Amino acid sequence: MNDNRIGIVATSRSGSTFVRRKICHVYGLEDSNSWLQKNEYKNIRRFEESYCLPPQPYILKILVNYIPEKDFDFILNDMSIIWLWRKDVVRQFISHVVRLHTKVNHLFEGDEQPQLDDESITVERGHFDNFVYRQNLFWKAWETYGVIKEEPLIKFEDFMTNTEAHIERLQDWNWKSEFYGFNKLRKFAFEPWERIQLPHKIEMNYKKKFTNYDEILKWFKEEKTLLDRVNE
Repeated sequence: MNDNRIGIVATSRSGSTFVRRKICHVYGLEDSNSWLQKNEYKNIRRFEESYCLPPQPYILKILVNYIPEKDFDFILNDMSIIWLWRKDVVRQFISHVVRLHTKVNHLFEGDEQPQLDDESITVERGHFDNFVYRQNLFWKAWETYGVIKEEPLIKFEDFMTNTEAHIERLQDWNWKSEFYGFNKLRKFAFEPWERIQLPHKIEMNYKKKFTNYDEILKWFKEEKTLLDRVNE
């Protein structure tokens, strides 16, 4: 267990970049960005030795598709975890598809809004099925590891509605005392400046970009298990 590292487990376009960077800003943590996307977890110590000198507490982004399911037990028990999900799975999915077409992951200060022609995207069912698979994998992992370890489960929409309350609650969550501690780190508080840049909202009418938007909605209605989960 590495007490200088906190994981944030999520799925693509669930808002993990904003949540992760906001927490980093408030508590003075470092951000690993998407290191795990292109590197194997077995090399994490080497990364920490080169990235965090002297050793600094940081957040590791873990999308469920970043790591093999067979390695979940070791990786998800090797650090304390924040679990993040998004209730609006329709918007999450179409945002994910648009990102693949525009190649724009996030917008920061000075970036231009991505451009996309109306009715320029047709989504295949296989792409949707893969999205649902990853959603179900997230909830399976949460029930297997997060529930047992009594780790925080954050709904993205709630975080955006009351960011300060969610971040304040971090001080009460049960991380080991050897970790530098949120109380000790909370020197930046809610300053108006950004120690770490936060992404800006992508302004786009997603519905107009798809030729088969109504069909996508029909697919979601067929996924009763997923809809029941996010609507609990």
